[in-house]
Amino acid sequence: MLDYDSHPDKIYSRDLANVYVRSGAVVVSYCLLDSASGDWAHYITYYYRRDGTLAKLDSELRDLAYARVVIRTRYYGADGTLIASETRYFDIHTRRRKKPSAELRQDLALPGRAILIYERAGDLPFYELVVNR
Repeated sequence: MLDYDSHPDKIYSRDLANVYVRSGAVVVSYCLLDSASGDWAHYITYYYRRDGTLAKLDSELRDLAYARVVIRTRYYGADGTLIASETRYFDIHTRRRKKPSAELRQDLALPGRAILIYERAGDLPFYELVVNR
């Protein structure tokens, strides 16, 4: 696990990342981004192919301010095109599905809540820290 605070010049955010490497290549990166106030947390998992291209992305945003959980899944082709995606909204307390409001959809574009997409493992902001260990 890398501590972003110890590498402020290399890391996009101040949060955490677990990175799994196979044969010298990043295959999975699990990231946690959260607000300084603690009112939201965003868990993002990137799955990479052997050639370093993004294959799948799973995202779960837990937002206490809006009492919601947003789960997003995206699949990508080797050329970087989006093949399929799904977004589901849930009440954070009951876990029942929720219909998204226009405000909620717009809020998902804000920093931290929007999904940061790294199409290649080498694009991850902490990549050099992992492969050069």
